[in-house]
Amino acid sequence: TIVENPVLTNIVYDYSGFTATDAVENGHGTIKVSGNTTIGGQVFLMENTYTLLQNDKYFTIKVKITNQSATTATNVRVWFGTNDDYIGSTDTPNKIRGNITNGAFSQIPTIATQSKAIKIYSGSEGVLFFSNSSKAHTVLADIGLSTLRSMDPYLATASKSSDGSYGMFARFNDLAPGASEEFELYYVSGAIAEFDAILAAAASASTLTQIG
Repeated sequence: TIVENPVLTNIVYDYSGFTATDAVENGHGTIKVSGNTTIGGQVFLMENTYTLLQNDKYFTIKVKITNQSATTATNVRVWFGTNDDYIGSTDTPNKIRGNITNGAFSQIPTIATQSKAIKIYSGSEGVLFFSNSSKAHTVLADIGLSTLRSMDPYLATASKSSDGSYGMFARFNDLAPGASEEFELYYVSGAIAEFDAILAAAASASTLTQIG
């Protein structure tokens, strides 16, 4: 049973860790959003935590899922991604699957290699989407989240320059009643000229909070 962008009920927004810097709520810090959703007859509590520190050019997303049903939730799977890949001045940016090693990005040598990072760039701007979880698998696909989630990560292309979507897949543990699991990912963005420095900072921070 797959639900795309599941509807949440009993939503709670927590801005206690967020510092607004102007009237339109730009700022920095942490925002937490939680709510319940039902998938395949199982009730889950979904908690999303977004953190952007004051001087950073990357933010952290932590997703926590708790089984609130009376029976075990089996084969729990989660996809994260974007439906369209417009970056900079083009809707056909370069997209490369790879990994972060010693604070730097490198493309996977073959599609059979596990990839936990995607680099998307166009002109002088770029984005990098990565996790250090052993359960992370990146995917490139044609446009649309439904296409993205149907892809086998070990058969997905290693690079793509046409219009499309990109994302990440994780197979969570089976969750007994009351059990939960977390997954953390990082989203880096900035000018290509600053990209290596931003990525190195994000990669350094990510090694301190690994989720396995």
